[in-house]
Amino acid sequence: MGNRREEHYRRLQMVLKWMLAVNLILVGIVVMLGVRTAVLSREVKQLAEQLETVAPDFGGGTDGESDGLSGIETDEPDESDEGSASKADQSTESTTAEDLEVNATEEESDEEQMTEEPTAEVPATEASVTEPPNEVGLRNYIVCLDAGHGGPGGKGATSPLDGRIESHDTLKLTLAVQRALESYSDITVVMTRTEDVEVDNGVRAQIANDANADLFVSFHRNSNTSGDKGGVEGWIHSSNPSDSRAAGELILAAMEKVGVTYNYGVKSGTWDEPDVNYKIIRLAEMPAVLLEVGYLNYARDNELYDQNYEAYGRATAEAIYTWLKDWVVR
Repeated sequence: MGNRREEHYRRLQMVLKWMLAVNLILVGIVVMLGVRTAVLSREVKQLAEQLETVAPDFGGGTDGESDGLSGIETDEPDESDEGSASKADQSTESTTAEDLEVNATEEESDEEQMTEEPTAEVPATEASVTEPPNEVGLRNYIVCLDAGHGGPGGKGATSPLDGRIESHDTLKLTLAVQRALESYSDITVVMTRTEDVEVDNGVRAQIANDANADLFVSFHRNSNTSGDKGGVEGWIHSSNPSDSRAAGELILAAMEKVGVTYNYGVKSGTWDEPDVNYKIIRLAEMPAVLLEVGYLNYARDNELYDQNYEAYGRATAEAIYTWLKDWVVR
């Protein structure tokens, strides 16, 4: 009996020793982890302090810069090649020859007006950009508006009825369209001219191209030799692009709702040569339409123009905005 008790006591002692040893090992591990944690904490704190002392100042910024359009200057006097665009009655209507410059594969005309002039730069007063804030975070739509003709040497057609000048009428309407478009916060309006100044057709297209415009619209008034017809019409590139045609049709339909004598629709090329393009349309690198808004030598068209040019401006702006939503991906 005594031997069994001793054996049991020895085994119990051995178990206790092993338990004590295991506890000591665990305590050691805990102590080591605590020391390591403290060291790491101290190192992290030191690193944070170092970062605070060397962190650069990212504040401040640069002042706003000019968009660049208003700084373009003309090195030499403009030789305007604008004429009345489509002068619709082919058998009787006249058009200014210099406005019919084309990207032809045949020989260039010997007439000085038909030769393509080097692109000149625009005087500071001839281009204007309005950039309303964009509230939705997307880029603004960009629309370039062109008031046809301009300046002493680019009056365009003159009415035999009351002496009105095409370049004055086109500027009045184009400014009305600008005012209406500026009511949209997501449209940037680019103007080729806002005063009665001459601007070469190549420069007008250059302004639109440099602005990366989504749409280019050039406003004109029509005339013919007979004076027996009135109405509105649009002209697009001879390749008949669907986006340009859609823009022209929307605008003409909107004007028709306001009131016109007749809507002749959108045509491609020029009034006498469907494979030839008006220079300003040919050089534009975006959807482009040239609008003839009534005949200068038709009394009723002049009456409607004077009564409705502000309404034409609002209707045109609404049509343009509809087109932008349908055709332009931002």
